[in-house]
This record gives sequence, C-alpha cells and structure tokens, in this order.
Amino acid sequence: MKNHKYSGGQSISVTIQGVPDIDRLDPTELDHNGMHKQMREAKELQERLEAITNAYNRTDRGNNYDYANVASWGRANIETDRDREFRESEAARRQAARAGRAATA
Repeated sequence: MKNHKYSGGQSISVTIQGVPDIDRLDPTELDHNGMHKQMREAKELQERLEAITNAYNRTDRGNNYDYANVASWGRANIETDRDREFRESEAARRQAARAGRAATA
C-alpha cells in the first residue's frame, strides 16, 4: 500500500502481489484489446479491494460542476508478472548500486 500526499489531497494505492498471471488470467477469453481477461476469482478479489479503497475516497463538489475538491482517491490492482519482474529487477539494481557505493567508500 502506498499513500501519496500532495497539495489538495491524497491518494491510496493498494497492489496485491504474489498472484501469478496463470492464476489470474483466463487463457480462453480475450477482451476487446486482445488481452486475456481476468478470471472471475481475480476480478472479485480486485473488486473487494476497490470497495475497501473507495471507502476512503472523499469528493466535495461545489454547485458548479467545474469545481471539485477531492480529498482522497483510492486505487487497487493485482500485480502482473511483468510488473513483478520489473519491481524485482529494480530492487536488484538498487541493491547492486548500494553495494558498489559501499565498496568504494
């Protein structure tokens, strides 16, 4: 979970890790973009998580629709294998950089 604060509000991002694509995606169904659709269980898991993060969404609208005061946004997703590989490679790269700096210090 990540909580980002910025001028005018904040956001909450929750990512479920450890669910491989083979357990998350239906190999027999494609969406309109040609990508594999989420299996029913994965979709339900994401919807439950979105319901939790949406409980923290707060938006106050003025009388004019061009004005909105958003105090918090919530976002939930399930990490893909590609995202996991990138996250792990970046962690390894940062660790190697730290080790290199420590060795030269």
